[in-house]
Amino acid sequence: MEQVKYGIILFMLLTIPPVVHLMESIMIIHMHMQMPMIVVAGFLMAPFFQKKFPHFFSKWNQSGIPGILLFSIIMLYWMLPITMDEALTELGMEVFKFFSLAFFSGSSAQR
Repeated sequence: MEQVKYGIILFMLLTIPPVVHLMESIMIIHMHMQMPMIVVAGFLMAPFFQKKFPHFFSKWNQSGIPGILLFSIIMLYWMLPITMDEALTELGMEVFKFFSLAFFSGSSAQR
């Protein structure tokens, strides 16, 4: 459970507005530091969600292939420059970025 606490702390630190502004002000830092750190935070929080919803993960990601596919699609989507630009200008895309990278990619990456 210590791992989950670290994941929550990291995710909360990454969502503080000055940290978001600092990391998104330079595109290289946005792509190569902020996004992987969000995935790592989700990866650290994944055991909590896997224990809380065991039937969902055992039914949905039984062989591991759907999780790998979901992780790959989400990561490829966020590597497109247009989606990173939209995340900077639209609040909905910013929220979707944090949600998809942390909870979908992070939880599906750990199996």
